[in-house]
Amino acid sequence: MTFSSPTPPVADDNDTAMRTELKVLGVLALLLLAVEGGLTLSEDRLSADVHHLRSIPSLTSRIRNREESPAVAMQRLSKRSAAQWDSDATQVLFLTSAQQVDQFDLATFQRDLEQQGNRPVELIALHPAKARISEWSYLYRNFVSDRDRAPDLLVIGFEERDLRDAPTAAPSELARFYDCRLDDLNPLSRDDLRSVEDWSEFMLSNASATFTHRRRVEQQLLATLIPGYATSREQIHSAAKPPIPDSPVAPEYQRLQELTALAQRDHVEVVLVALPSRNQAPLDPQLIQIAQQSQFTLMDCRRPSADTPAALSHYLATWLPLQTLLERHDRRLIPAGAQDTTRWASGDRSPLR
Repeated sequence: MTFSSPTPPVADDNDTAMRTELKVLGVLALLLLAVEGGLTLSEDRLSADVHHLRSIPSLTSRIRNREESPAVAMQRLSKRSAAQWDSDATQVLFLTSAQQVDQFDLATFQRDLEQQGNRPVELIALHPAKARISEWSYLYRNFVSDRDRAPDLLVIGFEERDLRDAPTAAPSELARFYDCRLDDLNPLSRDDLRSVEDWSEFMLSNASATFTHRRRVEQQLLATLIPGYATSREQIHSAAKPPIPDSPVAPEYQRLQELTALAQRDHVEVVLVALPSRNQAPLDPQLIQIAQQSQFTLMDCRRPSADTPAALSHYLATWLPLQTLLERHDRRLIPAGAQDTTRWASGDRSPLR
């Protein structure tokens, strides 16, 4: 007598396996959503630099509207006594990097500018980590110029090759913090996003805080688990950083010229300040030539007689030709009765200050 074996329930097993897989995927999706939500809500606490990057919109919102500038200029020109200054403070937008701003005492810089100009100064300092011309150009265009804002002075503190054309080192931060949108596609594709990987990083960072901060989270976890990790990492990074070699190819400054032209179109006085650095070679003659042609102020402060942040801040505030620049700025904003003034590459009419 022959007995047939029962047919195994293949369909039921497959359904069970599929349900299990769907549950696992659902748990992972919920976990990712929880991590994304947690990082989005706690971005400010990830690092001081992220907190500063997220504060850029609120800091730049303090810059007065472009339409208000002529009225403020008229008030400044019509007043004679320091006691009359009230709401028409001199607005100085200071762009540099976190590495450079550590050399400054911003409170001293603002106070000494006020003493030199005999009027209130509102200093708005923006200094993202590792920022250079690639970041400064998007920052000024997207948060200042495109929003119809115009400070009186734009001061850029730079080191070595910060002003030379080069792609951004952080496409994820451009997407997350610099308000890059469709109208930035041309400079993005021309200057910064030159590969599929760059575009992928940019698009994913635009949509995900988790992707943007993956390296920061990794470093914080390692710093928590390994005592002295952060200090050792910084020391190794500094020691391994090679000096910048001379390039046989002439540097290009297209982005700098676009930024200064945009600021000057808004009647903003532009001041570039070479800050103390390891590079003691003379400034690039091409940069000096651009300063002369574009008629903005260029200052070489790489060898100041100052060895503390407060002393360097006092040195720069005292040397900056604030009164000359501000008077020229105000007169250019008021067509009636204004006289044409000759621009030069330095406040004292020398080729380089």
